[in-house]
Amino acid sequence: MSPLNNPGTDNQDLTGSTLNGTNLTIDIENGSSTTVDLSSIQDGVGTDDQNLTGATLSGNNLTIGIESGTSATVDLSPLNNPGTDNQDLTGSTLNGTNLTIDI
Repeated sequence: MSPLNNPGTDNQDLTGSTLNGTNLTIDIENGSSTTVDLSSIQDGVGTDDQNLTGATLSGNNLTIGIESGTSATVDLSPLNNPGTDNQDLTGSTLNGTNLTIDI
């Protein structure tokens, strides 16, 4: 029988991991730990210097311009829901310097 046709023979679990500088070590149950050097991906960290170039509100749509990128548009219409909060002020009391508002 091929090893690929025999599922369930390797039930090793990951037992832990540690990051020391740019070295990530993965611990394996009943096996040898392995370490991966992540320094090669560190070069890309902090190199994205895009800025927001502007914002436009048109109706319920807010568009944010991104330098050297695609603008993003957000539909704000779910935030425009008038009439859902029908609370009225029923009174107020000033006690010394404490103002209490009754709703």
